[in-house]
Amino acid sequence: MKPITYLIILIFGVVFNSCSQFEYDPNQSVNLTSGERLNYTNIEKINSGADEKTTFIVTGDSHLQYDYLNKLVNYVNKDHSIDFVIHLGDITDHGLLKEFEWATDELEELNKPFVVVIGNHDVVANGERAYEHMFGQLNFSFIVDSVKFVFFNSNSREYGFNGKVPDLAWVEKELSYTGAFNRVVLASHVPYWDKDFDLSMKDDLLTIINNAHKKTPVLATLNGHLHNINAEVRPEINIPSFIPGSVKSRTCLKVTIINGVLSYEKLSF
Repeated sequence: MKPITYLIILIFGVVFNSCSQFEYDPNQSVNLTSGERLNYTNIEKINSGADEKTTFIVTGDSHLQYDYLNKLVNYVNKDHSIDFVIHLGDITDHGLLKEFEWATDELEELNKPFVVVIGNHDVVANGERAYEHMFGQLNFSFIVDSVKFVFFNSNSREYGFNGKVPDLAWVEKELSYTGAFNRVVLASHVPYWDKDFDLSMKDDLLTIINNAHKKTPVLATLNGHLHNINAEVRPEINIPSFIPGSVKSRTCLKVTIINGVLSYEKLSF
């Protein structure tokens, strides 16, 4: 066999073996070696403080910015006052399982528990199935120190504005007072005033939030998607709305709730 033939075979073998280390099927949504239902695993790790004080970081829109995500992780790990981290979605660009895995590899370097909301980029292709495999249900909640955190899928555009996203019946049920909590924080990716939210559902969502707020104060709504750091009281409801910016902009929010009273800091990392 000629030397040039050996060279071609060698190059082909190297390329083939290298490619086999990566996801080559964009339709893949499950990898049995990757994490599974990580939101639930991490929720179990969130400790309820005896002093009725909860501190958490709000971030989002990391997309493929793994270097910046790593900087955020290192920043958070140095702050021992933080109890957990909320990522408000778009940890991928194209909803590929490999993108979920790469981002999760970075987030698992946190020495705090973390939860991830599904973003509009995370829904595309087979992203919804990949998200469910990696993190669990698209809508979920948990209670810490009598504060209920309610997370829901608000990526209406990706579902053709079909009137089913967000799932308002689910949100309303979660906000129904049961005596197990006395404050609420709402979190989703797309804000209810954005054009990518199904604006035909906006008034109904605000009615649900306002009715719940009369019985159990809603401390804040948390949203990503817009990439600008902001904290304001929206004119539609007298409830603060927080947007942490984006991982690329190297901004986030540090939120503290003490005895039902919320405060926050805008941070750069």
